[in-house]
Order: sequence, then C-alpha cells, then structure tokens
Amino acid sequence: MKAAHQRRAFTLVELLVGMLAGSVLAVTAGLLLYYGYGEWRRNREGVAMQQDGRVAMEVIGRAVRAAATAQVAVVAGELHLTNAACASRFRAAGGDLLHDPNLAVAGDERPLVSGRLLAFGVSNTLRGVQVTLQLRCASGTHNQTIQEVFTCRN
Repeated sequence: MKAAHQRRAFTLVELLVGMLAGSVLAVTAGLLLYYGYGEWRRNREGVAMQQDGRVAMEVIGRAVRAAATAQVAVVAGELHLTNAACASRFRAAGGDLLHDPNLAVAGDERPLVSGRLLAFGVSNTLRGVQVTLQLRCASGTHNQTIQEVFTCRN
C-alpha cells in the first residue's frame, strides 16, 4: 500500500531543461545590455561630435561677421582676422581646432574642437570665407564633414 502523501520531485532531465532555458534567457539579456550600451555610447559620441562642429562653426561665423572692418586672410591653412582692435586666428593642431582671439596676447588659445578634428580647410570665395571641418568620433565609427560660407560685413 502506498502512502497518501507521496512527494514528487523534479527529475534530473526537468532540472537540466529548466537550467538551460534560464541560461539562454540570462545570456540573451546580457547580450542585449552589452550591445545596447555600446550603441548608446556611439550615439552619444556622434552627438558630441556634431555639437563640437556646430559650436566651432558658430564661433568662426560670429568672428567673421562681427569684424566689420576686418581683413580676412587665409595663411598656410589658418584663418586670420585682422581689424583695428586686434588680430585673431583659427588653426588646426593635430586633432584640435584652436582659436586665438588675440595674437598680441600669448597663451590665450582655446580649443573649439578637442581630439575630433580630421581636417580644417579655409578658402576665400567671392561671397566671403568658406570653412570646412571634417570631424570624427573618438571611437572612429562616425565621420562628419561640415562646410559653410561666411560673409564678411565689409
């Protein structure tokens, strides 16, 4: 005669199938988090690169437009602005785009783009100055070229 309260446990096969299913779910969730974080980081770098380019172009444009009586010259790949008050320049140095707001004052250069600059091009046009920035993300996954023409007031 069998006891009325017989306990039934999981078999070894049921335990293995359950552990396999749990492991597959855990690995899938881990991979989703890993690749999701990587994509989020790359997108964040892309946004930072676009912001650097936008800010640099805004500063360059403001400097060119504000120089009502300025002379705008392209000297050895640098943009030089000279007016009655001071002389300033924009230049590339490695992966940085530097702005020196006053050439008469030493050590006042400040970076507009840090470590993301691939190329900086400046040329005179009939309408003003054409500036080209080529930027890259820190991870190297995104590149962007920004080109704009700024018209001088004079």
